[in-house]
Amino acid sequence: FRSGVALPLRVDESCTGALMINSPETRRFDAEEVALLEELAGDIAFGIQSLRARQSQVQAEQAMRESENLFREFAANTPGIYWVREADSERILYVSPAWEKITGRPLPDARKGFLSVVHPDDFDRVLADARDHPYGGIDHEYRIVRPDGSVRWLRVQTYPVHNDQGEAYRVVGVGEDITERKQAESALAARNEVLRDTLENMTQGITLVDGDLRLVAW
Repeated sequence: FRSGVALPLRVDESCTGALMINSPETRRFDAEEVALLEELAGDIAFGIQSLRARQSQVQAEQAMRESENLFREFAANTPGIYWVREADSERILYVSPAWEKITGRPLPDARKGFLSVVHPDDFDRVLADARDHPYGGIDHEYRIVRPDGSVRWLRVQTYPVHNDQGEAYRVVGVGEDITERKQAESALAARNEVLRDTLENMTQGITLVDGDLRLVAW
């Protein structure tokens, strides 16, 4: 070859290759032809950049799908209720199957579906908390009413999910069935009340001593 042109292929401010064209003729490439070849090199570089961006997008989408599948698998096999909703529209994106088991009702598709199960005596408090914390930050306990009229207790916590700009664009919620704990607390309080009434109405004195027979209380 007696003449040639080598033009860099620049992608993201770095050179990733070169466009090389050779000719057996001397001084084959004039200024106009070089300008056209530079434009061609720019088009090739843009194509390479687009392909890389598409590949990165495909990889990111695949990673997101895998993460969502893992989350759904985890949520479907745990006893608690997990849900995800959009922060602004309040549209429900996901609710775990435990919702149906605990509440006895179909999966909700909007935020009002969660409020529909709240016990009437707790409704105003729960609604006020929801209005005061639209982007998460709730941690409260309240009763729900199942279709058969039975009552269960839930502890609900919500957390904001932020995008790259630091804005809350989703809200994640966790609901735990604490009915057994509440029943145990109620039973313990009732026993303590009976014991207190018994002690207050006893005519005999009571003396407490420790293991060394030292007086503790009377």
